[in-house]
Amino acid sequence: MNPSPDPRIFNVTDPARRYTPPPASCYRGGTIRERQTIGRPLKSDILQVLASIGLAALLCQWLAWHLGLPAIVPLLLTGLLLGPGLGWLQPDALLGDLLYPLVSLSVSAILFEGSLHLRFRDIRGLETVVRSFLTAGLLTSWIGLTVASHGLFGFAWPVAGLFGAIAVVSGPTVVGPMLRAIRPSRKIAGILRWESILLPPMGAILALLVFEFIVSSGHGKNPLETTLATFGSMLFVGIGLGITCGLGFAAVLRRHALPSFLHNIGALSLVFALFALANALQAESGLLAVTLMGLTLANSNGAELAMDAIKIFKASISVLLISTLFIVLAARIRFPEIIALGPPALGLLLTIQFITNPLRAWIATYGHGFSAKEILLLGWIGPRGIVAAAVATLIAFRLEQEGYPEARTFIPLMFMLILGTVFFQGLTAAPLARRLRLTESSGEGFLILGSNEVARAVAVALKQCGARILIADTNWHSLRRARYEGLEIFYGNPLSQFAEHHLDLSGIGNFLGLASAEERNLLTAHHLRDEFGPDHLFILRNHGDHDAERHKLGFARFPVAHTLFGSRVSHANLAGLLARGGRLQQSLVTTPDGLPPPKALPLFALDLNNTIHLYTTTRQPQPAPGWTLVCLHNPAEIALPRPSR
Repeated sequence: MNPSPDPRIFNVTDPARRYTPPPASCYRGGTIRERQTIGRPLKSDILQVLASIGLAALLCQWLAWHLGLPAIVPLLLTGLLLGPGLGWLQPDALLGDLLYPLVSLSVSAILFEGSLHLRFRDIRGLETVVRSFLTAGLLTSWIGLTVASHGLFGFAWPVAGLFGAIAVVSGPTVVGPMLRAIRPSRKIAGILRWESILLPPMGAILALLVFEFIVSSGHGKNPLETTLATFGSMLFVGIGLGITCGLGFAAVLRRHALPSFLHNIGALSLVFALFALANALQAESGLLAVTLMGLTLANSNGAELAMDAIKIFKASISVLLISTLFIVLAARIRFPEIIALGPPALGLLLTIQFITNPLRAWIATYGHGFSAKEILLLGWIGPRGIVAAAVATLIAFRLEQEGYPEARTFIPLMFMLILGTVFFQGLTAAPLARRLRLTESSGEGFLILGSNEVARAVAVALKQCGARILIADTNWHSLRRARYEGLEIFYGNPLSQFAEHHLDLSGIGNFLGLASAEERNLLTAHHLRDEFGPDHLFILRNHGDHDAERHKLGFARFPVAHTLFGSRVSHANLAGLLARGGRLQQSLVTTPDGLPPPKALPLFALDLNNTIHLYTTTRQPQPAPGWTLVCLHNPAEIALPRPSR
């Protein structure tokens, strides 16, 4: 039986209260503690359930990619189906006392992975705005949600403040894919990305402080004194350990004191150990510690190669953890809990979308020169994610142990807010950004696969024409040469889930496959077909006509992308010409025929509107006087085809 609720916190007899949590009898298994006493399944059943969760997570991720939806949507629906729908997945009975430690460790790994991508140079000039979002914006959202939950659900002020602290938390797992689909201006994208990664640990700390205030009040202690002492201890332990471990691990990587095959497992083990140590010294300071460790590593110099490899590994781990967590946590919800929410849940969702989010954006950007359109878009985007769900799960368990039955409401209400914000903002944010004209132009820049000599030469020539160029490759040594030449680089595979969250395509609307392996070009072009459209995909052949068929993939027989520079021009041809002293040079068109200079192969042309036109087997630009031609001049006088007229 639950202890009697404290009337100071929750007065269930007050007729003015419009919400009463469902009784424990409507829950399958009763209260949270009672659910853990359910008979454990057999070991063989546990193995089957765990394997099925992994398979379901894979199918949900594939379905989300295939339909172009945020992965959170099929993951939550699958958890609801397997848990309360079919009753097949019961996480409390399956994992028992391991459930909450596993959730905590998973959240720590997710936050560490996200903080690895926070480089201070990416928000140069926006530091004060980001700081305002994390201070004034956070307090604004917290106060607004506290008032709303008190008025809509009848929570007493301390409990309403606790739920408001949890509900302010956004997350990179939902903001990242949303920004990729919206493609807002780089200024807006940078602010929202930083906020989504730094806000979860701050929101979690705020929630724990409010929880400490409630518990100390119930135990007869001085709540203000206890809360301030806890806050100071959290900051001391979290900041001290996080920065120290980050600097220490960066020094280990710089000095090559750890072999490369242990970098990934070493980082993950250190994150878990840091999280456990910080929580042992001061409860709930672990999230702050692991976030600051990742932030310190991201801004350390001298270990870029090792850090990039760790980022890719951690991204894969995060996908697995996020997928599993959403399914497991959603399976713990019961349909009576969802039904009992009623209209107040919709009211809280509307409050977040149309009151607290816009107000937070306006206050955080006040005095920083943002336009009304930019403030509107910043206030429109703020979906809730896995960190909010995990914190709500942990807090609800501990609060119900303290004798507050309204804590049962936290978990289903938070999942309703997650689904509502993701669905609504996912459907409306992109059209709103386009209507406000705050999206980056998607038809000018080029994503280039490959960092070999041919790719770098073409990239430099395109950059000189004023286009944004991003070179992606997994070969760090050649990619480093591209960076030395002043080119923007992405170390990773554009097909990976890591790229799905972290490949910044703002201002980019074309793909050039210039890798030396034709299969990579074809596969990447096929993957980006929906991203850019078939008319904006271009690849360079690797072989001549006589031996191309034996090197093709099966689907490459069908049109996947336009062939660059002519059907008989190959990567080997261009690499040989560049090795013999060939150079890409610009020449101004002065004659009506627009023919290229002698002994030169035209690659692309720049018209009077600064639009780039590529030469392909199916497209032959017609340069007019005043255009600029970029050609590969051929000092070796090797015969190459002229463009057809």
